[in-house]
Amino acid sequence: MGIGIRVSRIKAEEVRKLLKLMGVLDEKFKVAKVNDKVIFPITRELKAEEVDEVLKIESNACIVGFEFEPKLRKPRSLIEALSGKLEPWMLAILPRSFSIVGDIAIIEIPDQLYSYRSIIGEGIMAVNSSVKAVYMKTGGTEGIYRIRPIEHIAGERRTETIHVEYGCRMKVDISKVYFNPSLSYEHVRVASKVVDGETVIDMFTGVGSFALHIALRTKARVYAIDINPEAIKYLNENLKLNKLKGEIIPIYGDAREIINSKLQNTANRIIMNLPHNAIEFIDVAIKALRDMKGIIHYYTYVASHEGITLERDKLLMELRRNDVEAEILEARRVLEVAPYELITVFDVKICRK
Repeated sequence: MGIGIRVSRIKAEEVRKLLKLMGVLDEKFKVAKVNDKVIFPITRELKAEEVDEVLKIESNACIVGFEFEPKLRKPRSLIEALSGKLEPWMLAILPRSFSIVGDIAIIEIPDQLYSYRSIIGEGIMAVNSSVKAVYMKTGGTEGIYRIRPIEHIAGERRTETIHVEYGCRMKVDISKVYFNPSLSYEHVRVASKVVDGETVIDMFTGVGSFALHIALRTKARVYAIDINPEAIKYLNENLKLNKLKGEIIPIYGDAREIINSKLQNTANRIIMNLPHNAIEFIDVAIKALRDMKGIIHYYTYVASHEGITLERDKLLMELRRNDVEAEILEARRVLEVAPYELITVFDVKICRK
């Protein structure tokens, strides 16, 4: 049995602050409430002068013995949450990180741990109280919609959520649209380069991550294109979730067809976030630039750190083949997606030959 100080509810907050200031409030246990009284757990008996200080606040305060309920400490990591539930060799191969989209977590689980997926999912929720559902990846991004197959392993059975990124609210369904929360800094970085009056074409917009950040910050016009009708549906919903300075024009369809038919000679800036085959759209991106000059943010996969030079040379060769001069303003590693595989962005300044 522990010891505590019993006071009236009216004076409880003042006494709590005093006990905390004295360093005697026992944070390992929950505060008890009995009828109209509050009992604070303390780490030791109070000295006479400390008792006097408490009595100045609450004249009817008294020391009592009480069986306090211990607080359940939240585990600080997934490893800690699963210690005792998984064998040591399992903990050794357990992923140390996972993605969170809104209140949904997504994790990649090794084949050897597949039978323990539900336990792992519950562990993630124990570590992150804001997570309400957990899914595991069951494959890589697939098809022209770039959707990753997933399997539910814990929590609520839903795939729709609202993700907040630097103040930008985005409704997302992780089973229907492409979305990568690890690109949050990149969304803001590109948006910070856009100035009022620009026209931007986001060729593979998804739910509008780049477009929304741009329109939140500047009075720019953004044509946001995606071939996935679900992505455009969510982008239209996201327009209502944010107070935008600029204008976003969602367009459903194939970027090549849309630009060739409607958007040639239009943009000051092009965003090409399609790492696996953006190179195939370089020719149409150049057509979209006003007077064949402007900035292209070009994303691609690079096999290793040394591969950046090879990809840069490949990009420059393709640009020159399309009769433009190009200058690499910046090349940066954005994200490691697999061992020895990086998403890299090249910010390229384009001008006529």
